[in-house]
This record gives sequence, structure tokens and C-alpha cells, in this order.
Amino acid sequence: MNDKTTTYTPKKRREWTPERRAAQAERMKQQKPWLKATGPKTATGKQRSRLNSLKHGLRSKEMRELSKLLTAQSRFVKSVTKGISMKYPKQ
Repeated sequence: MNDKTTTYTPKKRREWTPERRAAQAERMKQQKPWLKATGPKTATGKQRSRLNSLKHGLRSKEMRELSKLLTAQSRFVKSVTKGISMKYPKQ
């Protein structure tokens, strides 16, 4: 058997030096990509781009509604269990 094991070594990320950052900024000022960005044109594209800011769904309307329902359910369960404990105290 071959006992050699291979280990994964991630590539070193290129750092943004001040010179590299300045050069990139100059290229962007010359190219002006913000003038060419037009956004979605079709209804499908507009529908998809609407979700661009939604990263994980925890702030979605459905999740907010679910959170409210779970909070109400938790309060209800606490009130019921409190009522039972008052009616049948521990011995």
C-alpha cells in the first residue's frame, strides 16, 4: 500500500496593496462601469433581481410571520403550563 497522504494547501490570497488599489481605482474611473449598468430589462430578470439583497431568508416576510406565530405559541404554552402548575402545585 502507498502510505503517502496528500494535504490540501490553499492558495495564498493576493493582498490589495495601496498601489494595486490605486491602479484599480484609476481603471474604474476610466472605464466608468456604472454608466453601462442598466439593470434587468425583462420581467423575469426584474423578479430575480428583486431577491438580490435577500441573503439567507431570515428577514423575509414569511420568516417574520413565522416568528410572530412561534412567539404567540410560546406565550400560550407558558400561560397554560403556568395555569396547570397553579392548579396542581408540586408536592
